[in-house]
This record gives sequence, C-alpha cells and structure tokens, in this order.
Amino acid sequence: MGGQHCTQCHAALPLAEPGTVVTCSFCGMQNRIAIPTHYMPPAPPPPPPPAWQPPLPPQKTPLLGLWIGGAIILLAIVGTVATRLAGPNTAEEHASPTNVGHSARPPVPQAHDPADLAALPSETGTTTSASTAPAGSVQGTLDVKAEPPAPTGITKDGIGGMPVGAWAAMDMNGMPGSVESFDPMKAYPWLLALAQAWKPDARIDRYWLRGLRPDGTLDATAGGNADITFVSPQAVEAAKAANLAGAEPDPTEIRFELDEGELQGYLSTHMRQPPPAAARLPEPTDVVPRCSMQTVLGLMRLHGVPARPTYELNMSWNGGYGGSWWWSYSGPVPDDVPYSPSVEPVECSVVGGKAPAAVGANGRLKPDVSIFQKLARCSCRMDVDLDRAGEESITLAVQLLPAALPGAEGTSPGAVRLAYAFHGGGDVFLPPVSAQSSPPAFANAGALGLGLACVNGVVLVSAQSAVSAWSWSERRLLWTTTLPGPVASPEPTDGSFVVDCSKLEIADDALTVPFAGGGSARLLLSDGSLAPDPG
Repeated sequence: MGGQHCTQCHAALPLAEPGTVVTCSFCGMQNRIAIPTHYMPPAPPPPPPPAWQPPLPPQKTPLLGLWIGGAIILLAIVGTVATRLAGPNTAEEHASPTNVGHSARPPVPQAHDPADLAALPSETGTTTSASTAPAGSVQGTLDVKAEPPAPTGITKDGIGGMPVGAWAAMDMNGMPGSVESFDPMKAYPWLLALAQAWKPDARIDRYWLRGLRPDGTLDATAGGNADITFVSPQAVEAAKAANLAGAEPDPTEIRFELDEGELQGYLSTHMRQPPPAAARLPEPTDVVPRCSMQTVLGLMRLHGVPARPTYELNMSWNGGYGGSWWWSYSGPVPDDVPYSPSVEPVECSVVGGKAPAAVGANGRLKPDVSIFQKLARCSCRMDVDLDRAGEESITLAVQLLPAALPGAEGTSPGAVRLAYAFHGGGDVFLPPVSAQSSPPAFANAGALGLGLACVNGVVLVSAQSAVSAWSWSERRLLWTTTLPGPVASPEPTDGSFVVDCSKLEIADDALTVPFAGGGSARLLLSDGSLAPDPG
C-alpha cells in the first residue's frame, strides 16, 4: 500500500485509501491521501532442501546377473591361487571392504573423551596432545590474527594526495557509530583528525545537516545527509596572497559529506570575508563544539522552532564576533520566528564553560542561565500553568553579549547586543528577540527602559518604540506593535549599561504604555492594535 507524508511536518501518515482524509498524529494537520494503494503479496519462501535418502539399489536383469556371477567366481579362484603362492596374510589385508552398492551416508558425530579433544584439528591450526606428541615437538595452539579491514577509500595517511575540486571516496574504517545512526558531534574528533592530516591548523567551520532527528542523529542511508567543513586559516591567508599576486590559490577548506551510506571528501578554495578588524575579537585556539546536536535542537525549540520528525540545520562558527555558533533552520517556520537567531556562548558553550544539559519535568531543555542578571522590579504574576490553580511570578532577566555586528539592522556605533530569559514556575523561556521586537536584540544609547505585564499566559514587554506579546505556554511571539513614540528610558552612566524596568497596567482588555515625556497609548491584548478611548 502506498505511503504519504504530512504536508506540514513531513511525518509519515498511516496507510489509507485514496481520497480519504487522515489527521497527522504529530502536528494535527489534515491530509488528503492522493497516492493509489497497492498490495503485492510477499514472495513465498523457497522450499526446504530434501532430506537425505539412500539411493535405490541397482536394477537386476537375469542375463547380466549370470555374467557378473561367473566373473566373480573366476576372480575368486584366481585370487585364492595367487594368495597361497604369495605367502602368509598381514593384518592390513583383513580390512573391511568398502560397500560400493550404496552411496556413503552422512557421517554420524562421534563422542570424544575430553582428554582427546586437544588432539582434534582446529580452525586456526592443529594442537597435539601431550600423550601423543612426538618427542621434540612444539605443543600449543596456532594463533592466526585477523587482518585489518581493507580501506574503503582515501585514508588519513593518503589525504594529502586528494584531488582538488572533485569528490573522492574516503575510508570509513574507525568512524564512530554507524551510518544509520550518525552522530555529528561524536564523529567530530575522528573527522578533525582527518582534516588535520590535510592541514595541521584545520578547524571546524560549519555543519549542514539534513534529516536530523530529535535525538541528534541522522540516518545517512535513508535520506539523511551530513556535510561538514573544516577550514585552514593559514591556507586562507596564503590564498589571499596568491590572489593578489595573480597566482592560482591552493585549497583552503576540506569538506566531508556522508550520504547514501558513503563518505566523500572534497578540497576547494572558498574564502569567507572576515569581519572588519575593528570588530574582530581574538579567536580561541581550540574551537570545539561542546554542545551535542540534541542540545542545539533543544535550544531551537526554546527559540520557538516548531516540533518536527526531522530537521535541517546549518551551523556556522562565528569566531570574529565573540566566538559563537550561528544556526539557521530550514523548513516551514512561522513568520514570527526569526530565520537565523544565534546560539550564543551562554546557551551553547563552545570554549570552556558548561553546556546546558538539564531537562525540566515538562521535557523542555533547561539552559544554563546563571550569568543572566534578573532585573529588579521586572516581575509580574499570572497563571503560569493553566492546568493548575495558583499564581506564579514571571521575572525578566537580561545578559549583555559581545559587540554588535557593525551595520546590523537597527544598530549604530557603540550598540550592544542583548539576550533575555523569562523565569517562572521553575521553567525558563529564551525569547527569540530581533531588532524590531520587544525586548530588543540591540540597544544604542547605553541605557534601556523596559515595561512588563502578564495576563492569561501571555507576557507583554515594552521597550524603545515597540510592544510585543509572548506566549509563555507555546514559547512563541504572538504579535509586535510599533508605537507612535518611544517609551521612557533611564539616563545612561559612564562606563556601564543601565537597564530599568517598570510595571505596565492592564484594564478592560487593554494595555496602557506610557511614553517618554508624557502621554500614553492603549493597545488591545488580542492583537496589539490601538484600543478605543474608554469614555
């Protein structure tokens, strides 16, 4: 019967007749089955081999029997005369004759005394027992060591002879795990050793993974694919010099692609434009992705990426701007989820520090937010878990990140990057903020004013010239509204960044947001549009 996948999350649907509507058990999407159903019975198993049967005795004919009988009598007479002339018999001449009238039966296993087992031949050699060994013989078992598996392609020792600009099969002996359950992070040391056999300074540059399962593995025999690139900084500098001199540059990166159960290697010249020197931070000497892919997928979920059976993930090392992994998620995502938020060092430790590993009681990943600073007077109370009674407190915490990217949207010289965490009920939500959202991803003036309110499982935040509503239970952005004026902000101080927070008022299904210098705006809680005057 034909199969079909969900049009929204691509999960496998149960088999059904054409034209019927099937609800995806994974995401709830209704799908109409359009693939014809077929059934082909399995081929019957081959018949068992026939049991051993003795051959039929030879057919007797009267005339042939007379001739054979006469010949036997004549041979017996001649043999008797010859034997008597030859002398006395020996013991060997009394051996039992072989029955030539039937084919030999299968041998019957014989029982042996344990003391005799040592004298039997083995698969690896012959062992002679002490009781029967000739004098001066060497006793013991002949050990035959298994030969190492033959290389399946280019080995680490031969990687220097790889062709340039063409895919070449790589030897997979020693690769951790299996191609059916490939873990990119567990395979990282093995791949790094291959890359550094090409260039000793090679380091990880990016991962491109297709068909990544929630457990952080992929099946490279069933549509999964891993494309992992290492780059040589020294080769990049040499290639730049060659380009300036008008010469052909040597390869600067080596790619490894695991697809359809095979590993291929590729040498190429691909030079990324480095960040401006003024914004460049010292790069660590040991760029090691210490977060598992399962952790990264958990961080994606914290940022609002919807659950799927498999993911496509692109992770690139951004050493120039603070040393962090930047990831992008490929596939259908809601419009309110940023396409390429960064996995900052606080969330996914790359050099030192701790990787978030704890999982809350509700199954959500609990990141390490110990270096987030909770803001005074920046809390609100609401029913965090609508399935149980009681009021819970939501607290907003903030963290300053390394320098903002020059020219980033919504920034100016001296802008800082910010990350946030909502704490409540023993759980944590990291909102996927942007330059347009509130709270904002960037602040330009050395100070930031925030407003906070909670109602019916929604957290509302005002900052700069925007208000955003965040769903606590669904971990996503509901709406953002641009205000006609900026909200109040504290005065900056020399040498530090100031964040101030105040509570916002909610009444008559509307949120009141005060402006800097006086005045306010009332926004409907449902969609953020301007509310009519209460009079």
